Amino acid sequence: MLLCLASFYTAGAASETAVKSSQPETIKSYCLDFNWAGRKGNFAPAGTWKDADPKAHVAWHKAVGSNVIQTFCVSSNGWAWYKGGPVPEQPGLKHDFLREVVKLGHKEGMRVMGYFCIAANTRWGLENPELSYGTPSTYHIPYTDEYLAYLSSAIGHAVKTTGIDGFMIDWVWQPKRLSTKGKWINAEKKLYQQLMAEPFPGEDTLTKA
Repeated sequence: MLLCLASFYTAGAASETAVKSSQPETIKSYCLDFNWAGRKGNFAPAGTWKDADPKAHVAWHKAVGSNVIQTFCVSSNGWAWYKGGPVPEQPGLKHDFLREVVKLGHKEGMRVMGYFCIAANTRWGLENPELSYGTPSTYHIPYTDEYLAYLSSAIGHAVKTTGIDGFMIDWVWQPKRLSTKGKWINAEKKLYQQLMAEPFPGEDTLTKA
C-alpha cells in the first residue's frame, strides 16, 4: 500500500457526528491506498478490494498510532466505498466500509477523512466518453459543468450522510497535453468559450505545453 499526504477540508457541517475530543495538535495519519493494485501503475479494477474489513482497518491505524484515518469515499476507479449514495458502491462491497470505519474510528477517538480523486475517474470516463480523454490511469477529465455537478453531488452526499469529519481531494489537475496529443474534445472547447468569452480559436493556433 502507498502513503498519501494531503491537505484536508474539515466538515464543520458534520460536527454532530464528529469526534467529541478537541482537534489534535499534531495530525498523525496514514492512507492504506485502495487506488492501486500491484506495481504496474494501473488503477485497481472495480471491486479489487471489496473484502476490506473496517475492523481490521481501524485496528491497524490504532496500532500504528494514527489519530486521523484517511480512507476513501470514491477511489480513482470511480466506485464508492459506502452504500446507498449517488455513486455506485464497489462491486461486491462486503461492508458499508466508510460508514463503519467512521463509527469504529470515532469510538477510538480518531477522526476520519474521506478521499476523492478529481482528475481521474474510470467509471465516469467509460460512462461519459464525450467528456473525458479516455480512461487512462492518469489525469483524463476536464472540469466540465457536468463533471463539476457530479463532484458536488458526490462530495456533498458523503459529507452529509457518512459521518466523516472532512474530505481530501487529490489530483486536482487538467489532462496532460502529452496525453491528449494537443487535441481538444468538444466539451473542452465549450469550456474555453465559457472562460474566455470568445469562440475556440482552433488547436493549430495554440502553443503546445
